[in-house]
Amino acid sequence: MAHSGLSFASGAAIYATGQITNFAFQLLLLQQLGQSLYAEVGLAHLLILSTLFIADLGYSSLFLRESPDAPGWSERWRKALLHRLTLTLLLDAAVLLGWLLMRGAQSDGFAYLLSALPATLLGLINYSAPLLAEGRRHTGFLLQQIAWPTALMASLIVLLSNTPLSASAAGALVSLGFAAQAAVNLYTFGRPHLLLPSLKKQESNMLASALQLSMIGIAGTLHERLTPFLIAQLAPSFTATYLLLSHALNGASGIFNQFNRLLLVEVKGSGSRWAGYLGALLLAGLAIGLLLILAFWALWPAMPLLQRLDLLIPIMLGWTFITLGGLGSALAIGHGHERQLLHIMFFGLLASALWQLTAFALESAAGLLWGRALAMLGLTLAALQLCRLGLTSSGYLLLTSIFISALIIDFPTAWLLNAALLPLILLSVYRQPQALRETGTPHAAKTQSPAAFQQALADHYGAEVSRLRHELFFIRQRTGFKRNLRCFLAAMRDAGYCLSLPRQSARLPTIIGVASLPGSSGREALEPCLQSLQAQGLPTAIVIHPRLRSTVSGSCPARPSFKGWLSALHAWLMPLPATHQAPIEAWPVRCTLFRHRLWLDAWQRTLAQQAASGTLLLHNDFDLFAVAAIEAGRGTWRSLCVQHGLPTDEFAPPRADRQLVWGESSQEAYLTLGFPPTTLLRGPSKALPPPTEALSTPAAICIISQTHTPIFGRSLKADFIQLAQHLHADDHYGQRLQILLHPEECRQANPYPATLAHLCRRPPHDILQPGSAPSIVLGFCSTALLDAARYGHLVIGLDWQAPGSIAARKVGQPLIRVADYQALRQLLDALVQHEERRQVFLKRQRDWLEDTFKTNDQWLEWVDCTR
Repeated sequence: MAHSGLSFASGAAIYATGQITNFAFQLLLLQQLGQSLYAEVGLAHLLILSTLFIADLGYSSLFLRESPDAPGWSERWRKALLHRLTLTLLLDAAVLLGWLLMRGAQSDGFAYLLSALPATLLGLINYSAPLLAEGRRHTGFLLQQIAWPTALMASLIVLLSNTPLSASAAGALVSLGFAAQAAVNLYTFGRPHLLLPSLKKQESNMLASALQLSMIGIAGTLHERLTPFLIAQLAPSFTATYLLLSHALNGASGIFNQFNRLLLVEVKGSGSRWAGYLGALLLAGLAIGLLLILAFWALWPAMPLLQRLDLLIPIMLGWTFITLGGLGSALAIGHGHERQLLHIMFFGLLASALWQLTAFALESAAGLLWGRALAMLGLTLAALQLCRLGLTSSGYLLLTSIFISALIIDFPTAWLLNAALLPLILLSVYRQPQALRETGTPHAAKTQSPAAFQQALADHYGAEVSRLRHELFFIRQRTGFKRNLRCFLAAMRDAGYCLSLPRQSARLPTIIGVASLPGSSGREALEPCLQSLQAQGLPTAIVIHPRLRSTVSGSCPARPSFKGWLSALHAWLMPLPATHQAPIEAWPVRCTLFRHRLWLDAWQRTLAQQAASGTLLLHNDFDLFAVAAIEAGRGTWRSLCVQHGLPTDEFAPPRADRQLVWGESSQEAYLTLGFPPTTLLRGPSKALPPPTEALSTPAAICIISQTHTPIFGRSLKADFIQLAQHLHADDHYGQRLQILLHPEECRQANPYPATLAHLCRRPPHDILQPGSAPSIVLGFCSTALLDAARYGHLVIGLDWQAPGSIAARKVGQPLIRVADYQALRQLLDALVQHEERRQVFLKRQRDWLEDTFKTNDQWLEWVDCTR
């Protein structure tokens, strides 16, 4: 952390020195050229700076990620130089032509451009990015701040020789400064061969990545350059003031750009924390600055700079919001979200530009700048949300103070009130010196196993909350305000369900099936066991979650008692430990605890009205409805959990007294999860259909998508997208491809890019129903793969590496797997072209199914002994 702080400080100091000399150089030009002439030269100077920035093509950020020692780095640098040189020449020509058409060849701005354009070519010799990537941070910062001190010193020498500065001479001094900077860079970094652009075949991936980064910068730069040209037409007397203020603010932006470069490097370390500190510095500085401006205006109303507060204040707001958004953008780029960030930038800046043009048409300079500032605030919040950052309480307080100051120009009493409140706000900032916070669960926490998460809940919140680990484990995958709202709505929904329950439960036998879900993961999973029990003459009944009343037959539990409602409501008021180190925040815990206590009391009342003891037959032992039933019957009613799917990590640790498994592979998987051997029983399972005698050419190639789940210890999103892209691009198989989405992928949003959207199929999927045409089905680890194999499809496993749910993969990964696309392509060719290969494949697949599902009636003895 100390090293990071020193890097931030040194980068800021070095850049500030360079920009102070740049500002001094601009002041010198203003003094020598006069206000009118400087306004034209200043606009030409902005074009030079824009060319330097745009022609970089985003390669500064790209090479910031890669050390110069990496294999092939020199060739990539020379190829990048070719791209940058070509674009620079094109931009130089466009700038000259545009100025000629708009201002003419006799203007002083054109003379400045002619003498300053060599600086755009000399600026290509800049090795700051590779030096920073190499760890030579002080040198890397220093080598990009040589041009302006050189230009300033040269201009002072010219003035001491009694030679007046002209527009042409000023441009020549800029070119001289960049020539000195190029020479020092070349001397320091060496490798003169890097000055030769490479003409070899380009790396398309490198250029595509650079263009994405470049487009982000270009969009921002074009947006920035639009405003002064519009202001020059609406408020000519304010143009020189605006240009000088822009130079000062751009210098400060440059300092923060150095911070952003280090944030990109530190993105996997302390980047978010430093962004919080820098955000607090920005907002606190603006809050204090606005009050100081109002104070100066009250004391010295004739001060020239303060004559147009209606323009000055929105300029400062807009700059602050842009700079704050830059912190989020740096972290987003570091996380690889350039494409999403580009979309945010494009639509945000487009909205701002349209607003500015509308205000220009209405001849409202103040409206133009205020609309721009508010658009930048919206863009900033979107960029922060992209990298999962939000405002802290300190950030909100500072933002409130800023807007109060901006809106009380004509109300001195309100101004004094805000001045009195600001010290209290700054005290809050001192106690919480970060204006930004991470709104998402840290990646390390998201990859934590359910068992470890349950232990963390028990350590932090206690045993009662630890019973809710399944619900909370998946709640924490969501982030921000939407998660908290969903938790509250879920609590209100369950409260409504409980109010709709009957006062008394029905009279039930000693074997009760508990169903909280429909389908194969719910009520249908109990069916083989219920049929086996009924064949033995054992009476059974089903108690369902009230949400199933319209789809599943069965009775509901009794309504919670008044005491139960009080206990549930206490979850909102009970003290909970401080949450800064909690595995999940307190609000989701309170909402989930409220729901659990309602269901627990409902089940306690239900079982109290039944026989003294019995058996609860459940399709899972970890959702809130099932956990409440098990806890309510603990000590009197035994619980038997039927395997409904693959034994992933969410199955452990067990809640039920016994676990009914499919077969030997499932039993081994449960043992791997830590289940005691004495708790495992083999029970009935669905009968396998007869083997397929003949199989026609597969009708389709289907991918069972699982981009949504965190249960395998890492996201599989990139793997599935890459697989789909390979198949889609393949001439042999692209036309047959279908992507079968999981319901959760439909709820969260389609994870696949637009080029694959037409291949995606929403559930329910016909291919996973009996009687569907034979197809080839690809997947990682899922019960859907087992179902597909049962219905006669050719199921191929994807042998990807993942650290989580190892036990489940012993059951749910197909016997025949491929590790890469080349192996998959070879297997697909064999299965599509040769019927005998399909028959051999089906025989091996049948063996896998028969080993997975084996019926054993001995489980009835355990159920019967509980009666």
